[in-house]
Amino acid sequence: MNPAPRPPAFDAPAPIMRAAGAWLARRDRGFGPAECADFALWLRRDPRHAAAVAQLEATMNAFDGLRALAPDAPPEPDADFFTPRRPRRRWLPRLAVASTLAAAAALTVAFVYFRPPALGDPAAQSFATAAATERATLADGSVVTLNRDTRLVVEFSANERRVRLVRGEAHFAVAKNPARPFVVSAGGMAARAVGTAFNVRLDASSVEVLVTEGRVRFGPLVSPANAPAEFAPQAVLLDAGFRATQPLATAVASAQIAPQSSAEIAQLLSWQPRLRDLSNAPLAEIVAEFNRRATSAAHPRIVFGDPALAELRLGGSVYLDQPEAFVRLVEQSFGLRAERTGDEIVLRRAP
Repeated sequence: MNPAPRPPAFDAPAPIMRAAGAWLARRDRGFGPAECADFALWLRRDPRHAAAVAQLEATMNAFDGLRALAPDAPPEPDADFFTPRRPRRRWLPRLAVASTLAAAAALTVAFVYFRPPALGDPAAQSFATAAATERATLADGSVVTLNRDTRLVVEFSANERRVRLVRGEAHFAVAKNPARPFVVSAGGMAARAVGTAFNVRLDASSVEVLVTEGRVRFGPLVSPANAPAEFAPQAVLLDAGFRATQPLATAVASAQIAPQSSAEIAQLLSWQPRLRDLSNAPLAEIVAEFNRRATSAAHPRIVFGDPALAELRLGGSVYLDQPEAFVRLVEQSFGLRAERTGDEIVLRRAP
């Protein structure tokens, strides 16, 4: 009998793996048209998202094969935790295998299931940057990109997703969830969205919000810090393409609102890592773009150990400031092996 396939190695950050697990659990229950579009958008935002999904699917496929060899394996977790809206498929949401014990005389597999912390757990999560930008996927699937010298604290509850921008600037691509609004507070002001994209900047003199997609309510909060967000009457509703700047001086009562052209928006967001959309592009072309930004071991050059690899073609989206994530995507897509030496990454065919 052939052994169960080994899932590919992948070292995505834990938040990305948790978000991928949440998406696959929702997919197992059955996507609606809007959820399907949201999932596709989430996959495109970061090459690590698709790789994380592939890793989890491969893991489940592997353990499906192992479970078939273990008729005495314990039953699935109680139905109170997994409540599908239609007949179950083989994917078990949020499944983790703690250990696999096998013996030649008696093939048995021991599975340990656990329930990870719910999205409503009160524990806060902090993100901070120094001299570089950073992108993170939150537990709800939202993606936040932090500018340099930025710090924020994420505090999700069962009814609301709250983020506190302590300093700096961040862009939020919010996963849609009408039951749990997404609120970013900074300098006594707040921006609330259900599923949209917007940028928040806090400096010593003002709070600025730029809406790049959808709508955002912006204004001072009148509710206590630990209560659902309630806005003061002077709060405004901003459409995509508008920027609101609220001076922190107490004498200024209302925000300054102005429409922004495409060129102005691009300039305001020029600090963000550049997203490169691929359409059956050869690896040689993509690697050349990465290598133009190569400066050190932190952003190494990518070279081909076999010249024929340069002709392989790839589709999707990649961020040009993340060579390691791109290399992992290539390894997963084509079964290649990356060898890291100093400030170079050499791509070779796997043996």
